Amino acid sequence: MMRLFGIFAVAAVMCVHGAAEPTIRWGTSVDVGMGGYARAHRLNDGRVMLAYCGGTCGWMRTSEDMGATWSKARRLVDRDILKEGDAAYTNYVGNIDFAQLPADHAAHPNRIVVSFNYRCRDMAKRPFSIHEMHSDDNGTTWSAPRLLFTANAKEGVYEPFVHVTGSGTLEIYTADESEPTLEKHNQRIAKHVSTDGGDTWGTAQTVCSSMSSATGWSGRDGMPAVIEWRGHTYLAIESRGDSRHLHPRVLTDGAREVPLAEDVPADMVGGSPYIAATENYLLLCWQQQPASDKRGSSRRVVVAAAPKAEVPASSGSVAGLFRGKSTPPLFCGPSERGSMWNALCPLEGDAFLLVTARSYADAAGKVRQRVFVTRASCH
Repeated sequence: MMRLFGIFAVAAVMCVHGAAEPTIRWGTSVDVGMGGYARAHRLNDGRVMLAYCGGTCGWMRTSEDMGATWSKARRLVDRDILKEGDAAYTNYVGNIDFAQLPADHAAHPNRIVVSFNYRCRDMAKRPFSIHEMHSDDNGTTWSAPRLLFTANAKEGVYEPFVHVTGSGTLEIYTADESEPTLEKHNQRIAKHVSTDGGDTWGTAQTVCSSMSSATGWSGRDGMPAVIEWRGHTYLAIESRGDSRHLHPRVLTDGAREVPLAEDVPADMVGGSPYIAATENYLLLCWQQQPASDKRGSSRRVVVAAAPKAEVPASSGSVAGLFRGKSTPPLFCGPSERGSMWNALCPLEGDAFLLVTARSYADAAGKVRQRVFVTRASCH
């Protein structure tokens, strides 16, 4: 059963030069139900679609009132079980994302394309893999999953993000640690491209990877999220860079930048970034916790904004522009494993949805996750 949490709060501070920070006003949070790693996007018909992982499967819901209420959960992707004698090797859905092609797309107008990550606890038996499936009737029926990429028996591939370029090209970004040329424990951002609406896909292309020249640590670039705006491409990732811990970074047309006016402190982890654009702002969210908090009970989701008016038109640089950090009050307090796996869904004007998961312990003491959707706006 969905639960509503009334939250009417405003977070605002002042810049050092005296100008007002972007202000995020938090509205109502909706407890959608059991699950985690949720992504939400507005469809061409005005509905909001939510896809998430729950148990070992992938699920979807839709909302006709901008996230206030949600349809019943439908199973989108089933687990895949390989049986060999008395042994069973289960591929479970680890991550899921989707995007919809525009209504005027030449090949497949309004097609919804989903990508997901299959994982098996016995990686040597069943390597991690990335799959694609699609719907040509607004999510009523779906094609069978199609394999795009398989990692190897020792390293994995994770976190697909589906992006539609301004020209209608489909891109699926992943975090891939199986590329043979990578240093040990490192990871690259890769992408697969389709120019025919998802009928055929190219092989994986490396977008970025990093090593710290100061420390010699691998950057482990991961958790990609992409937007295009005013002719520029913004790729949000988590990366260690010159820090021991993951911090949010943005690649603007390939140039790596520190997007926050006040970066995540060196003794904290700031991972799982997500970038989005409303009418007047660029938004960035991430999950943050002290590095010493191994259980993650203090982990919380943070959102910051960059006024579009401050972004240079020529370079598109967003270095140091994101500020006004804010966390929904519901997620400020501790829980068994904190709040995590955040995403943003722009609505109309400068309104948006923050999608995240919050962990708790059930009656038996087992840690579980629930998906929350919080309405907000930036000013």
